[in-house]
Amino acid sequence: PPLAQAEDAAGPATGYVRWLHDGAVAEPSYGAVAESAYGSVAEPPYYGQTTHFTCGAVTALVARAHAGALPVEALDRRAELTLWRDATNHPACEPVGLGVAVRRAWPSSSVTVHLDTDRPVLLDHLPENEREWRALLQDTSRTEADRTGVPVDPRHLTLAAIRSAIGRREQVLLLVSLDGMQGFDVPHWVLCHGVVPGAVVIEDPWANASTGDTWVDAHLLPVADPALDTMSVISADRFRGAVTIGPPRPHDPSSASAPAEAP
Repeated sequence: PPLAQAEDAAGPATGYVRWLHDGAVAEPSYGAVAESAYGSVAEPPYYGQTTHFTCGAVTALVARAHAGALPVEALDRRAELTLWRDATNHPACEPVGLGVAVRRAWPSSSVTVHLDTDRPVLLDHLPENEREWRALLQDTSRTEADRTGVPVDPRHLTLAAIRSAIGRREQVLLLVSLDGMQGFDVPHWVLCHGVVPGAVVIEDPWANASTGDTWVDAHLLPVADPALDTMSVISADRFRGAVTIGPPRPHDPSSASAPAEAP
């Protein structure tokens, strides 16, 4: 069963995902990654975002639960909104702000932001007076990234690099457009956590009930490499944004609970 869903979500209370290939999805075993000759992956918990704007926070929390750095029972709406509040650019989470929030929540985990543009992002749809203060917040996030040691890699993140990161047991929070998947060009965060021949396996925290989508469609979803490459190039600038998170270090004191709520 999913841990959470949006209020308007539809679909079964429990679900089963079966891939028609030689490999199999491993049973949920948080903190471990199962491998086979085909390339099967461990199953993360499914948590559907409970708002229209918390996809970035949810992908980070699911990534940490999947890696064993966050107890599954701590993955709840309080954790979702707390992390979103720390990462948001009102209301979206842009890559640098999300990376900084992840580092603050789990300070001993390695975090890298990948963003191949130095201009403010995800603001083109807003009027000029709305862009100015959000751009200032993004500039502040870059200053905080430098202060806390979160590198911002300006090189274009390739699909091969995403595959390599997953092979090193890193998790990739990837910014995509929903145009190819849902038919509307809205930025959205998904978690890339496994690879199989020809596809990257993602968790998508959003299911579009109005078109018959359910959480089962968004769980353990293999997306073909060319499709993922296309949908993760954002806006007219054609930039790619991502946050990679390394495996938790042993005895991580931050792994015992959900992100701390700011005073």
